[in-house]
Amino acid sequence: MYKLEKNTYYYDYAVKRIKKNYSLLDEKFKILIKQGHIKSMYNLAIYYYKIKKNLEKTQKYWEMAIDKGDKNAMYKLGRHYQKIDNVDLMYKYYFMAISIGNHNKPFYRLGQYYELISDNMAAKICYENIQEMNK
Repeated sequence: MYKLEKNTYYYDYAVKRIKKNYSLLDEKFKILIKQGHIKSMYNLAIYYYKIKKNLEKTQKYWEMAIDKGDKNAMYKLGRHYQKIDNVDLMYKYYFMAISIGNHNKPFYRLGQYYELISDNMAAKICYENIQEMNK
């Protein structure tokens, strides 16, 4: 129990207090990742995606988080693949996220994709799924 509390404190410290000292943030997240801290995997991927623009490391850390069951990383990787028009991987990660309970965002993005390719029936089904799950 102590280790988990220590990791949570360390994570909160890294996120809230380090702010824009990115090299220190990177270092602290990597320490937590070695201990299996999923939020650190996810957020380090965000750091590499938005700040460093390093897609190889982004994918590495999102996939680490995905291996631990992080549905947000599944969605983000699906979204990334949607942006670069890799439809097969987009489907893979969106449906992976949907299968473990992350429904709204992947269904919404799939609906948008289906509208883009003029598959209005598939888009409608996606949007109806969102409505049904939010009842």
